[in-house]
Amino acid sequence: MSSESFTFLPRTVSQVKRKTTSHPVAVRNKTPRPAASNAVPPSVKENYSNEDYAALVCLGLSDYALWADAELRRTVDWASEKSGDGCKSRFHRLALESTFLAPLKLEGSQPAIAKALRSCAADVLELRLLVTDPSSSTWFGGHDDSADLGAYEVQRKDWNIGRDYTRADWDNRTLYVESIPVQYRSPHTIARFILGLLIGHPSTRPPLTRVQAIIFPPHHQDKPGDQPTCKGFALVVFEDERDANFLLSQWPWDRQHTLHGDEHSDAVKFGFRALSKTRWEHLKSEYLAYRGRLVAEINAYQEDISVLVLPVNSALPAELETTKSDTKLLDPSSPYPPNSLVFVRRLHPETNKTTLRKLFATALAGTDDSQGDGVDYVDYSKGMDSCHLRLSTPGHAQRLVEHFTKCPTVHGSALDNTGVPASSETLAVLVELVTGRREEVYWEKVPEKVRRQAVTKALGSAVAASEVRERKRRR
Repeated sequence: MSSESFTFLPRTVSQVKRKTTSHPVAVRNKTPRPAASNAVPPSVKENYSNEDYAALVCLGLSDYALWADAELRRTVDWASEKSGDGCKSRFHRLALESTFLAPLKLEGSQPAIAKALRSCAADVLELRLLVTDPSSSTWFGGHDDSADLGAYEVQRKDWNIGRDYTRADWDNRTLYVESIPVQYRSPHTIARFILGLLIGHPSTRPPLTRVQAIIFPPHHQDKPGDQPTCKGFALVVFEDERDANFLLSQWPWDRQHTLHGDEHSDAVKFGFRALSKTRWEHLKSEYLAYRGRLVAEINAYQEDISVLVLPVNSALPAELETTKSDTKLLDPSSPYPPNSLVFVRRLHPETNKTTLRKLFATALAGTDDSQGDGVDYVDYSKGMDSCHLRLSTPGHAQRLVEHFTKCPTVHGSALDNTGVPASSETLAVLVELVTGRREEVYWEKVPEKVRRQAVTKALGSAVAASEVRERKRRR
C-alpha cells in the first residue's frame, strides 16, 4: 500500500562537502519522488499546530510506514549504518521519502517543527540540531545542493527496525471508516479524531503511535493520475489490534452508541462507522463483480437493439408518430403507461438527476399540452452515462426523441442543463423510445404502487392535452 509523494524541493544550506558515496539513497534523494496519495496537495495552504506537526512526523516514522515503503526503510537503514549509534535520520531526507512529511514546507519551518516535537512528542522522538562548519564556497557565494547544514536529526526512542510484521498482521490492525466529519479530512486531523474515539479504551502505548497510518483509497470518479484525497472515507491502521477491535465494536456498520465528547458528538452527527478491512475488501469485490455484470448486461442490451439515428430534418418513423391508437392503449387498468419511456445514452457520468431533469425539460419547453415540464421521473444511477426517462405522455416521449434527433446535442459537463450543439468531432446524446418486451421488462422492475401512480398521472396529462387541442381547434 505504499504511495507516492508530492514533488518537493527542500531548503539547502551550504556546508563542508561530504565525500562522494556510491550508496543509492544518496543519489536517489537528489530527485524527489512523485506525489503521495495520502498527502495534502501542495495547493492547500494549511497552518499546522504543534500537535499537527508531531502527528505527521510520527505517522511518517511509524512501524507501518517503514514496513510499507521500501525506499523510506532503506533511507533509515542507511542513516543507521552511517551514524553507528541508532536509527538517526536527517529530517529533510526523511521528508523526501515519507508520504506524510512530503507536504510540509520545510523552508523556514524546521525550527517550528523541532519545537513541536520537543513539546508534544518528547516521549516518542529524540531530536537534535546538527551544526557543521561552513565550506569555503559559502564565503565566495558558492552553493551545495546536497548540504545539510542546520538539518535536524530525528530518532524514535523505541526504535526496533527489525520488528517482524506481515501483511496479515497489518490487515488485522486496519479498519475502513466512512462518514468522517468534514472538519477532519487530512491525515493528522483524522488521526486526532480517531484518538478521541479511543478515549474509552486506555493503552500503555504513547498516543502518537496508536494510529500508524491514514490511507485514502481512490474514488471511482478519480481520473487517471489523480492523487486520492479524503472524500469522507479512509483506511486507518492501528499499532495495537485491540484498538482496532475496540473502535469496530463502538462504531459498527449498524451502530448504537452514546456520547462521550466532542469527537463522539461529531461522529454521531455525520454517521461515522467502521468496518474491518477484510469485510471491506469482501464487499468491495462483490460490488466490483456486480458492477462488471451490470456493465456487461448493458453492453449486451445495447447490441440487441437498434439505435435511432436520423439525419437532421428527416421525418420520424411512422411508429413514433402520435396516433389515436396510442391513446387507446392507456386506460385505468393498464399495468403501466405505454409508449412513454425513453432510453438516453452518452450523458456525462458525473451528472445528477436535477441537472438531467432540467436538460430534458428544456428540450420539451414550449409544448402546448404539457403539464409541468413533461418529465415524470429520471431513472439515473450516479457514475453511469445513460438513464431511462419516464415521460408524462406518449406525445412528450415522441417530442423528446424528435428534438434530439433534429438537434444533435452534447452533454458537455456534469452540470450542463441545456446541452451544446454537437459537431462532427463530438458524440451527440442518443434518445430512443423503449417499446415492446424491453418496455415490459423495465416496468416489471418498478413497484406496483409506482406503476399505478404513473398510469393515473399519464391519464390526467392525456386528458389535459386533449382539452388543449380541442380549445385550439375551436379557435
